[in-house]
Amino acid sequence: MLKKTLFISTALVLGSCTQNTLLNDPPPQKMIVQKVDKTSQVGSARLYRCKDDKEVRVVHGTQKRNKKMLKQVSITFNQVTEKLTLMISERGNNYGNIRWTWLERNDFSTLKTSVGEILAEQCLLKSTVSSTSK
Repeated sequence: MLKKTLFISTALVLGSCTQNTLLNDPPPQKMIVQKVDKTSQVGSARLYRCKDDKEVRVVHGTQKRNKKMLKQVSITFNQVTEKLTLMISERGNNYGNIRWTWLERNDFSTLKTSVGEILAEQCLLKSTVSSTSK
């Protein structure tokens, strides 16, 4: 009986001294945002004027990846630049990533978040600026 009591109390003491990792909060995850080097872009930037005097800057480009040429655009809105990849579309060109979607149309273009919130709507092409800096 004494052996059982000693064994159980030893197990309880050792069990209470160990740290339970299941109750610890996981470390916060850091989102890695890919930086766009605007000085090395080659091509033309298109400036769109949208409803409520919002502006969207679009730079078209291509990226070679796995023997395929991916058509991409760099969208700058409110001093934030995102790279979007061409997606399948019935009408016009749709570009997207995990955060934004750019719907490029002949009449009006629209910038939305990935959950459908409209950032800039009724965007019309204002000007095209050539940039061949490298």
